[in-house]
Amino acid sequence: MKKLLLFLIVINYQLFTQDRYLVSPYGDVVPLKKGESAIDVAKRTRLVSLNASVCTNIATFGFTPDLYPPTGAHISCHQDLFAQWFVSPAGGTIDTVFWLHTGTVGAQDSLVYLRIHKSNIYPGHGPGYGEYPAPPTICWGYYINTNDLDGGVAAFPEDATDPEWFSTIQVSDTSAPPTFPPTGAEIWGLGGFPVSVHANSMNFAAMQDIGIPASVNVGDPFFFTLRVNGQHAAGTCG
Repeated sequence: MKKLLLFLIVINYQLFTQDRYLVSPYGDVVPLKKGESAIDVAKRTRLVSLNASVCTNIATFGFTPDLYPPTGAHISCHQDLFAQWFVSPAGGTIDTVFWLHTGTVGAQDSLVYLRIHKSNIYPGHGPGYGEYPAPPTICWGYYINTNDLDGGVAAFPEDATDPEWFSTIQVSDTSAPPTFPPTGAEIWGLGGFPVSVHANSMNFAAMQDIGIPASVNVGDPFFFTLRVNGQHAAGTCG
């Protein structure tokens, strides 16, 4: 699956009001007016363009292609994960998560599995901070999963056969301290909530619609992950 993934979230601020905010992982926070569509706001504020299926030299935030040219297609195969972390700008519940998917869909049954975890990585804590080298030279670590027929690894302890975190940073930097798991406890997803993926579209999952709210406090760091549906040796990609 050749694609570009851009995550956006809508947070309901629920102290005394029902204010809603569209949030990007780059710190953009846009208040939504009553009855206003998050997708319309994203397009109006140019947080995302649904017209481009390939990288261009037009960008209003983040890593621009002229400074960080693409090195190839973003492709994931069966059981691979895409992840993006946020820091919550407000306390409340996460209403909806959106992601832009360009290109074809090759995931089995066109499904990906969405989860939200607390994040142990946040500004000031993680790769590139303190004694830890910055990406992409760093190899952070994993959990061991003998049930995994591909690489024998897992991203989360509940998916592993050994819940002990295995730090691999010392392979590239013997002087670095052992790393820690990027994610903490699951906030939402029940081990992976299935979502149908559509090509060249803004895909979304509405947490509130399925009756399972995802609550966050102001300043909370959290991770979204998408796992591609597919079986070992099935040849399914994204």
